[in-house]
Amino acid sequence: MRRRHAIAGFADASRFAAAMKAAGLTGDLCLDLRFIEFWSGTAAKKLDELRKASKPIDGDIGIHGRDGEEAWEYSDEAKRLFREAVTQLLAVAEREQWPPLRLFVEEEVGYPTKKTVTYDAFMPSLLQVAPERAYLVDDAIGYGIPNVIDRGARDNLRVRQYNNWTEEGLADARQHGAQVWSYNMGFTRGAWGFYQQRVGSQGYHQWADQWDPGLDWRQCLITPEGC
Repeated sequence: MRRRHAIAGFADASRFAAAMKAAGLTGDLCLDLRFIEFWSGTAAKKLDELRKASKPIDGDIGIHGRDGEEAWEYSDEAKRLFREAVTQLLAVAEREQWPPLRLFVEEEVGYPTKKTVTYDAFMPSLLQVAPERAYLVDDAIGYGIPNVIDRGARDNLRVRQYNNWTEEGLADARQHGAQVWSYNMGFTRGAWGFYQQRVGSQGYHQWADQWDPGLDWRQCLITPEGC
């Protein structure tokens, strides 16, 4: 079977990286790879259709980043295109000396949905090309859900970001030398500082919740001057 290869550009991510460096920020640059994944799946389907119709696959097949669609299934070719695109991303990051890079294949993996399908399809590919940069955003553990999977422990990820942690999850992370991150913590999604210190959280993300007009924001920090 003739192959077509991914050709990817990352101008927006380059601008983010440059802005971080200009501002003197020293934290990780965390990138959501879903749009690459959705493009990969859609491009792979298009290639399959062209081959079945005995049509040429040379040049631009007309599937660009904005054309990608989430799916319930991703082919081996989609995963190959994804690996090629991420390899190009890593090359740009190295050439331009981006801040430390973290990559995730799906946000709030959680329960059996398309999110779980996307994670299961592309995390193995990400671990092939950038295992030290891969991390997980999951919201399933810590809520008493039967037979829940701690994917961070199962997949031995170095960074695990959960909405809620369990003692077992924390113990596994510490045993594996993994970083404990968190997101959207506390009542009304306020970032409760006590909880972050309690679990030893080394990273935090707060989703933009402008859709909730009644949202109260709270931050509790321990400082030399007190709480």
